[in-house]
Amino acid sequence: MKKMPVLFVGHGSPMNAIGTNPARVGWSEIGKELGKPQVIIAVSSHWMTKGCKVRCAADNPQVNDMYGFPQELYNVHYEPKGSEDFARKVLECLGKDATIDNTWGIDHGHLVCFV
Repeated sequence: MKKMPVLFVGHGSPMNAIGTNPARVGWSEIGKELGKPQVIIAVSSHWMTKGCKVRCAADNPQVNDMYGFPQELYNVHYEPKGSEDFARKVLECLGKDATIDNTWGIDHGHLVCFV
């Protein structure tokens, strides 16, 4: 199995999701080079919790936790399928201090790891 690299990609401005800009062009090129990952682990910097929480669900609803942007940005919709099996593996790696919490979804502050 080919190992995927771990990338830190700060989201910057939500406006990077629309229009032509260096960030969007660069992400597109990286995606072409890397190929399709088996799983993406997404970590939200916007999800306020007490303790370490892992979403373990088949669905991942989009959360628009941003305001005052053009409607075109809110029309961008992304609700990727979840992997309950892989989420449980992540829970095992994190140990007893991590618990399941499915109250949050995918927001614009997610950081990702490709597996």
